[in-house]
Amino acid sequence: MTHLMADLCSGLGGSSQAMVDSENWLVIRVENNPKVLDEEIPHTVARCVKDVAWNRGNSLYVHPGDIDLLWASPPCRDFSRAFNAPAPTAERAGEEFLPDMSILSAVIELRRRWKPKFWCIENVIGAIPHFKPYLGEPSQIIGPFVLWTNLPLIDVGRDFEHSKYDNDPGSTHPLRGNYRARIPYKLSHAVMRAAECPTLEDFQ
Repeated sequence: MTHLMADLCSGLGGSSQAMVDSENWLVIRVENNPKVLDEEIPHTVARCVKDVAWNRGNSLYVHPGDIDLLWASPPCRDFSRAFNAPAPTAERAGEEFLPDMSILSAVIELRRRWKPKFWCIENVIGAIPHFKPYLGEPSQIIGPFVLWTNLPLIDVGRDFEHSKYDNDPGSTHPLRGNYRARIPYKLSHAVMRAAECPTLEDFQ
């Protein structure tokens, strides 16, 4: 049986790498960062998630129920608590900072329209208070990765350890943020296993 995954805001493709490597999955990666697109990550289509969601000439022609797993990792810069991130910088200057929630809203719209069997939205710890009004409390927190999902338990094992510094290519690299945010293979594989678990619907 072949499964279909849509990997939104796919970046360097870490979240869907286990699926790409599996003969049981087809993957569509959606990304619009020109620097990421220059990397020519396989299975990536150049689309803006917001354009796809609001039918601005970039439809992927997905029908409801086609997708087995919808994954999205909206850019985390607005939600990061790192020293030089926008929110902490504004706080130190005594200024108000409102993160851009438009990509999350677009992902939620695509989830509503596409009706995937499983879905998972991933971000950083700092996103929790901003995502909570839209998604409620996180379903799982695995290392630095915060997940809102309807997947069964994602089991990476008790020995799982990951630091975003593990993938840090250095402050001068143009894709530093993408490398640091890249989902490790072990988590991708655990997500794949969870998505392949039969549900009651499969026996009806």
